[in-house]
Amino acid sequence: MNYEKVNGTSLLIDIPSDAQQDFGIMLMSDVHFDSAVCDLALFHEHLKYAEKYRLPVFINGDSLDAMQGKYDPRRSPEDLKDIYNVSAYYDALVLDYSSYLSRYDIPAFILGDGNHETGVLEHSGTDLLENVCYRLRVEHKKTAIHMGYWGYIEYGFFYKKGNARAKRLMYFHHGDGGSAPVTKSTLQINRQSAWLIHPDIVHNGHTHDAYCIPQPVEKFNDKTHKPYPDNMWFIRTPGYKMSPTKSHRTRGYESKHFRAPKSRGCYILNLHYSHTDDTISMDVLNKIV
Repeated sequence: MNYEKVNGTSLLIDIPSDAQQDFGIMLMSDVHFDSAVCDLALFHEHLKYAEKYRLPVFINGDSLDAMQGKYDPRRSPEDLKDIYNVSAYYDALVLDYSSYLSRYDIPAFILGDGNHETGVLEHSGTDLLENVCYRLRVEHKKTAIHMGYWGYIEYGFFYKKGNARAKRLMYFHHGDGGSAPVTKSTLQINRQSAWLIHPDIVHNGHTHDAYCIPQPVEKFNDKTHKPYPDNMWFIRTPGYKMSPTKSHRTRGYESKHFRAPKSRGCYILNLHYSHTDDTISMDVLNKIV
């Protein structure tokens, strides 16, 4: 497996393939690892699953909470863990998170920026995830790629016995705006499908909602010169932050701003390549609680 970052916006994943080849990737977002209300037990369970089945892990923003910095108006004493109660607060986050991820034998970590990481970069000049990925690569000898707030991941299947190549394209964006308690942010599907032409999969995060919805589309086969129906899959991952209903906390940022219960977890994207049929089929495994 080869991972190549191109132009800052795109990641190519080359998959050497037999006549029949399977590939899976775990899609996450909004881990908020250092938060006092991060469900670390569930996060650990899913990373162990990725380890068992040799799945790379893509975290689409807000790996870190990072809300307890000196100039962050959202900070509160109730939400600061003792391990991070130090002068070098951001350094402590980087060291702890990179050390934690390094414990798992996972093919690759792909970490995209979220509003929490970019907020720290804008106000404190610290690139948290670039530092995390650097430590994973240099100190822990892991494959770790830092991506931006949005971008593309191309899954390319290369037939080992010839020049045949097939691909699926995923667009990702961490997300913007506030939570939509009625629509669960599904209106974004119509907005994105109006201008995103090429992706087969669209992965969003940010609002801590969970859905996997197919949008039927028509495509055209350049070889047979015939149109055919297909699906553009829209996935939104909820993350691992526990709501006050789950954590039983009555103080802190979540208790004041996000009182309603929320889902937690991730999805697994499975791709199956068939050289005989020259096709790639997709299915999505739900790991939401």
